[in-house]
Amino acid sequence: MELKRTAIKGMSVVSVDDTQNTRTGVVTGAGKTLQPTQIVSPYGLCSNPPPNSLGISLNLLGNASDNVTIVDHPNLRKKNLLSGEVAVVNYLTGSNIYIKTDGSIDITSASGATILMAADGSITITGTTTTNINATTTANITAPAINLNGVVNVNGALTATGAIGATDLTTSTIASVNAHVHSAGTLQDSTPAPCTGSTGTGV
Repeated sequence: MELKRTAIKGMSVVSVDDTQNTRTGVVTGAGKTLQPTQIVSPYGLCSNPPPNSLGISLNLLGNASDNVTIVDHPNLRKKNLLSGEVAVVNYLTGSNIYIKTDGSIDITSASGATILMAADGSITITGTTTTNINATTTANITAPAINLNGVVNVNGALTATGAIGATDLTTSTIASVNAHVHSAGTLQDSTPAPCTGSTGTGV
């Protein structure tokens, strides 16, 4: 069977419809408008190319009514990647997932907040404002040592099976502290005045 020639044209994206199983779009170039054209991308990569993205349109089997367009926006791409590196980028915001040759993965949002999974196995989360970890049931952190640098606010019960070390520990209610002792002397409040009774009322 003889195959017809496949026409290849450089095109510019006008619009994309990403609501159906097959992405379609309108592209223009070489004095022509292709409408619709099927928009294709590599396996596993989902995107909705913005207007003015560069497209390469192929007429399948030379049939002008049966075409696909491969799209990129090369001037907005993440540049200076090393050989073998891969990045997934939102060209409009700059948010990206950067997979590096040293084995690390760097996830960066438009605000500059990052999650860095280093090649040595360490993970660093850096937020540009308040950083929250939310769980609908239980959030567990298991490690030989947990270091908290700064003021620690606990809303709810604080239960520890190991030692808690702090330069200052303030709480509205302490139900029990295992082996909690004070040095010998007279109890005083913040005035400082001597304290008597089980409630610690100053006198």
